[in-house]
Amino acid sequence: MHLLHRENRNYKVVALSEFHWFIPVYQRFIVERNYTSMSRTIIGVLNAYSREAARAERARQREIVRLRAAAARQLKADLREAKLQEKQAKQDYLESRQNEALELTQAIRDTEQAISQLLLRAIRKKPAVLVPPLKTFIPGRFDGPQIPDQPKIEDFPPQPLGFFSSLLPGAAKRRDTRVKVSKEQYDIALWEGGI
Repeated sequence: MHLLHRENRNYKVVALSEFHWFIPVYQRFIVERNYTSMSRTIIGVLNAYSREAARAERARQREIVRLRAAAARQLKADLREAKLQEKQAKQDYLESRQNEALELTQAIRDTEQAISQLLLRAIRKKPAVLVPPLKTFIPGRFDGPQIPDQPKIEDFPPQPLGFFSSLLPGAAKRRDTRVKVSKEQYDIALWEGGI
């Protein structure tokens, strides 16, 4: 049986027979040392793993932030591009409408030019073409001022009483009031007629 002995980071094999009195102590030391070093190793590995996981998480978070910022920049650029395209479309539409208006104006000018040329040619050939024939004036009959007819009392009859109104007490008084109102209307009509 051999025992590994550490010396200056190099391991060398030592025979156990030379250290028979030291074996239980050394074995215990090796076991304790192995558990301690193993626990340190496990803790070191776990710490390294947790550091690496934290580093990876930070990198992932940075990547998420970078991607969000890139997406926001892209969205802004897309919105800006959409606004520019909309503005350009409006500008193109306006220019097309202006060109259309210029074309129509030119067409109207050409038509006016053709009409004026036609009229000038017609006048040069036959100047009497444009002069309408003269009509003789025939005066109408003058009858004098028209006097409106006088209003007649028959045109202003009093309003008749209703069936139940004529049965209720005071019907004669109501009838007399309506006759007075119709007489007043007749007088007003005479006055407005100028008589």
